[in-house]
Amino acid sequence: MNTRLEEVLQPSWLGYLAEPFAGWRGWVVPLGLSLLLVLISQTNFVLFHTLAELFAIMVAIILSVVAWHTYSFSRNHYLMYLGVGYFWIAILDLLHTLSFPGVSVIPAPDAGMTIEFWIVTRYFEALLLLSGPLFFTRRVQPVPLLLLFGLIAWLLASWVFSGVIPDAYVEGEGLTRFKVLSEYVVILLLMASAGLLTWYRGHMDRDIYFLMIGAILLTVAAELTFTLYHSVYSTPLLIGHILKLLSFWLIYYAVIRTTLTAPYRVLARGSSTYDAIPDPTLLVDADGIIRQVNRAAATRAGREPEAVVGRHCHDLFHSAQYSQAECVICQHVHSSQPLSSYEQYLSETGEWREYSLAPFGLVDGFRGMVHVATDITARKRAEEQLIRQANYDQLTHLPNRALAMDRLQVGLSRAAHNHTQVAAMFIDLDNFKNINDSLGHRVGDKLLVEAAGRFQATLEAGETLARWGGDEFLVLLPELQGLERAEAVAEQILQAMSRPVQIEQRELIVSASIGIAVYPDDGQDPDVLLSDADTAMYRAKAAGRNTYRFFTPEMNRDAALRLELETELRHAVERGELYMVYQPQVDLETRQVIGCEALMRWSSRRFGEVPPDRFIPLAEESGLINPIGEWMLNRVFADISALNRTLGRHLAVSINISSRQLREPSFLERFRHYLDEYALAPDGLLIEITESLLVEDDEATMGCLDALVRMGMRLSMDDFGTGYSSLSYLKRFPFSEIKIDRDFVRDISTDPGDAALCLAIIAMAKGLGIQVVGEGVETEAQADFLSEHEADIGQGYLFSRPLRLEDLCGYLGVGVRSEE
Repeated sequence: MNTRLEEVLQPSWLGYLAEPFAGWRGWVVPLGLSLLLVLISQTNFVLFHTLAELFAIMVAIILSVVAWHTYSFSRNHYLMYLGVGYFWIAILDLLHTLSFPGVSVIPAPDAGMTIEFWIVTRYFEALLLLSGPLFFTRRVQPVPLLLLFGLIAWLLASWVFSGVIPDAYVEGEGLTRFKVLSEYVVILLLMASAGLLTWYRGHMDRDIYFLMIGAILLTVAAELTFTLYHSVYSTPLLIGHILKLLSFWLIYYAVIRTTLTAPYRVLARGSSTYDAIPDPTLLVDADGIIRQVNRAAATRAGREPEAVVGRHCHDLFHSAQYSQAECVICQHVHSSQPLSSYEQYLSETGEWREYSLAPFGLVDGFRGMVHVATDITARKRAEEQLIRQANYDQLTHLPNRALAMDRLQVGLSRAAHNHTQVAAMFIDLDNFKNINDSLGHRVGDKLLVEAAGRFQATLEAGETLARWGGDEFLVLLPELQGLERAEAVAEQILQAMSRPVQIEQRELIVSASIGIAVYPDDGQDPDVLLSDADTAMYRAKAAGRNTYRFFTPEMNRDAALRLELETELRHAVERGELYMVYQPQVDLETRQVIGCEALMRWSSRRFGEVPPDRFIPLAEESGLINPIGEWMLNRVFADISALNRTLGRHLAVSINISSRQLREPSFLERFRHYLDEYALAPDGLLIEITESLLVEDDEATMGCLDALVRMGMRLSMDDFGTGYSSLSYLKRFPFSEIKIDRDFVRDISTDPGDAALCLAIIAMAKGLGIQVVGEGVETEAQADFLSEHEADIGQGYLFSRPLRLEDLCGYLGVGVRSEE
């Protein structure tokens, strides 16, 4: 198509001037009108003059209407400027016509008034044509311009009516010097306008340029004839009006026909070839006006091709997010610069387009751009999907670790430049593994999504929430000026997780532990900062979970010590560093030993005696509790068997079991094995569990407890009152005893609050038929208080410290008998 069109010969300048008269449609109108007017002038000159002027007025009005109604999409400022001016020129020409001698619509004593209207109108027209080319590069405001030109026309008409204009015609003498000089001034202005139009010819189509030059030259010729007549009914006046008619015919053809009909002729040429192109393809001029369109483009615009031609390409095919001045594509169109593979997102439709522009030459002197808009939405969505898969978590749709690290690096760079702070917060869901293992991954995934939503709701724009992995999340708070924002976010997250989570008709209570590290105080490298946040998070877990901790340098030392302890603990069993001790439990009324609690101790060859509150949580977190628990069961059951043989009776022994042990699939089997191996009666054993274990509501844990109860084991609730004390737990399982925590017993004789709490626990337990054990009894006052208020058993240093088996036998006044 391009080659075929470019091979067509371009017309010469004479061809452009002759084109309005080529073919009968071109010459019949001006020739017919001219002949008709000449004939009329021979019999009725007034009618001739009226018809000639009315033709000019009609063309001026049509020009105004077309310019006004096409401006909204053509943005042809030059045409709009001429259209507004010619509207008032038509009004002034009408006044000239109505004041002509013989018409008598506007009374006038002689021809002076009509000629004066002619002079001011021609000045107005010449100045309009002279200033018009300036608006190829300037914008117009149509309404203010219409009012301004209207004011000028009113002033000119007022001057004529008031006699301010000098006499232009004297009856019997002809034209005055003022009239002739005015015509020459008008001619000079017209010639200047032709020169200025030539200077700006690059801003308009060549056909319109040549036709406008022809119209101006014909107007100049007409003005020359208007300097020669002596009577308003003379031949020069006739010739002048015929020339004016031809001038306005050129204006009509150049502006009206070219503006309205040329786009459709261009559309018709080569339409079948363009329709074969699958992508929306347009031909646009330098102003962005669509001159030709293929079927794909019309379909994309949702219009018929005829309704697309003449519109601005920006209105139908570019993003409405940008104005024409801001649109990169329009900038290239207006500057005739090629464009290749420019991508733009159309927010109004959610589509992506790829644009290409190539300069192109057409017949009729038109030069513009081939505008191709390819729909690349599917490709962009595929690319976005790949990007999301590489940078976002597929479950929560949060940034993943890779994107989080990138944002952290950017945040640290900005903070270094702006001297601000960045907070990195690790969030870990407490006991998530229990829920995931017992209720399944589907529930676990839904919990992660719910938690992510609650975390995200606490953040502001510019702050990042990422899924780090598993049940661990990372929050990045950039551009901080202090720790207040980090502390506020941590508080809000904990508050958000305090509400129960409803998943598949289950109510889950899940808390979070948060560790916070701050740049630059805690680290200036991303890895160091995250390591510190992770350390602080583990400190929050060690502090009881459901809390947050800011990193401190001491934590690093503690973390290093924790790692060393874990390493040593892994070898504690094989090295024989673990041992069991037993703390007697005494009947508070008779002060007789009726049982004991088995307690694990660790004597490390490197660290010495390690407190249980240090190494037992470490064993649970590291997963070492299962092999250590295995050793404990074997050791305790062997000791109980030996102790029972020595005593000749069964001594009740309490054993602490963790939730990790209960969830171990082989735990029950091993437990039965040891019972059988050491011939122990199940009712002589009490399984101590904590309230927090019950709150987890893990199916595997609950099932294991049910099985132990069915085997004949008794249950003891340890540290009652420190966790989530609820009667529902006591109702679900047949607890034999509850143990009042040592924190309440310590001040029982001095603190009314602790005393009242202990009394409430005792009264509740008695009402349920459960015996009560007071832990941490160290004074007689404590023992007396418990005994007086009907607590059953006391345990503490008042009676005995925890003892090795040999020492316990000595305490009981017997010697240990090994198995024969």
